[in-house]
Amino acid sequence: MKEAIQGYAMIKRKSFLMQPVIEEEGFTLIEILVALTIFAIGALAVASMQVQAIQGNAKGNYVSEAVTAGTRHLETLMQLPYNHPDLTDVTNDDKLSTLDPNGRAIIDTPVDCTHTVDGFTLQWNIAEDDLIARTKTIWLDVTWTENSELRRISMQHVIPQII
Repeated sequence: MKEAIQGYAMIKRKSFLMQPVIEEEGFTLIEILVALTIFAIGALAVASMQVQAIQGNAKGNYVSEAVTAGTRHLETLMQLPYNHPDLTDVTNDDKLSTLDPNGRAIIDTPVDCTHTVDGFTLQWNIAEDDLIARTKTIWLDVTWTENSELRRISMQHVIPQII
């Protein structure tokens, strides 16, 4: 009987060793490479968006500074008396700039005055009685160079002659 039990145990052991292994643990090398490739593509997309955000913030900073410089100077001109020399229409023309075929502002008339502040060039032209009688219209252009390209912001304000 002892031999029968030992024989049964040996058969059991052999059948256990011959069964295929069904459970796997861990990841294969292919699965790891696919996961790393997907992660790398996502990381590159995020890095590209970050670069675009930095460039957009820099451009917005230039525009904000240009608007601030132009507004500050326009307010200074608005505080001057109506007959002040800086508010004289020297060139006897209308606007300071028009649009080129690409929609960008270009200066096509002589300017009445030019001033440089913090790397921005402020050019303005005075037009007397342009929109309404007994008024002066200030056309102010703020220009600067950003990445070797000329940028421009235009502003205007009407000053009435107070009688």
